[in-house]
Order: sequence, then C-alpha cells, then structure tokens
Amino acid sequence: HLSIRRQRQMCIRDRIRIPKLLRESLLIVLSILLALVINEWRANQKLEVEKEKILASIILELENNLESLREVMPYHKKVAKGLSDLLKSENVQDSLGNRSAINLFFQYSQNGFQEPRVQANAWQTAQLSGTMSQFDNEIIYHLSVLHELQQEGVETGWKKTAESFYESESFDPSKNLMILQRFQLSVSSLAGMERYLIEKHEETLEFLRNKK
Repeated sequence: HLSIRRQRQMCIRDRIRIPKLLRESLLIVLSILLALVINEWRANQKLEVEKEKILASIILELENNLESLREVMPYHKKVAKGLSDLLKSENVQDSLGNRSAINLFFQYSQNGFQEPRVQANAWQTAQLSGTMSQFDNEIIYHLSVLHELQQEGVETGWKKTAESFYESESFDPSKNLMILQRFQLSVSSLAGMERYLIEKHEETLEFLRNKK
C-alpha cells in the first residue's frame, strides 16, 4: 500500500511539474522572440535614420549642382551668342584675319570654359552602402535618370567638348572660319545641355522634397 501511495504522489507531483516546465519554456521562447523583434526594430530604425541622412546629403548635393549650373549656363550662352553674331557679320572673314580659331575664341570668351562643379558623391555612397535599397522605386528611378544624364552631359560631354577645342586644326589660321563655326556649335550645345540639366535638377529636387 505504501508503494502505491508513493507512486500516486509522484504522479501528482509530475502533473504539477509538467505545466510549470511548459510555462517556463514558453516564457523563454517568448523572451527570445521578443529580443529578436526588438533587435530587428532597432536595425530598421537605424536603417531609416541612415536613409534619411543619405537622402538629405543627396538633396544638398543636387542643390549645389543646380547652383553651379545656373552660374555657368548664362556665360556659355553669352559666348555662343557672341560667336554667332561674329559669324553672321558681312565682313566676317576680314574680322577673323590671320588669327587662329582658338585665339579668336578666347577673344570672345575671355574666361574660356566655365566647368560646372557637379558632383555625385552622395549618390555613389548610397549605392555602395546599400542604403539605396531602402528608397522606394520612384526615388531610385528619378535619381538614376538624373545622374545618368549628368554623367553623360557634364562629366563626360563637357570634357570632350573642352578637349576638342585644342586639336591641331584649332591653331591653323587657314581654317579659322570653319573651326570657329564648330566652336560656336559646341558652345551652343553645351549651354543647351546645361539648361536641360538645370530643368532636370529642378524637377528631381521638387519631387524629393515632396516625398519627405
């Protein structure tokens, strides 16, 4: 009888112990899950803060680019107009004389070329850091289009235009009229490219400000 009684007592204790163990196990699991949720939330918060910082840097960079483009575009437009007026004059050949086209160009553009100080450091940082994945598709699209145009139009196009002015023919007086016509077309295209980039910067900045 004694052994039967002990068995019953052990069964009762086990029945009491099992729910207690289940509760403790459940609490441990819930604690782990809660810790994971909190860590994920903190990571998301950190990414959100980082995203806002990068976006603010991109906006500031675009504002500086826009200011630089607004400075140089009117100057290039004025140079193109001066060359155009010279080439349209009746005594254009007499005006050119025996001077080389490059010397004539600098006569009508005393400051030469004015390179726009456009940058893409903040955009490149967003790409390299992986922060860009936090932006929505519309923001990525607008920024991608703008920076592609900027790279083709200024970072590459401007340099090619400037380099073309120093080819050997530019120093040959016998070809001054033909080369000066080419100069005028190049500077006019440069001003048009800069004007287009100004418009795209303005559009993109307005879009980004409305998204914030």
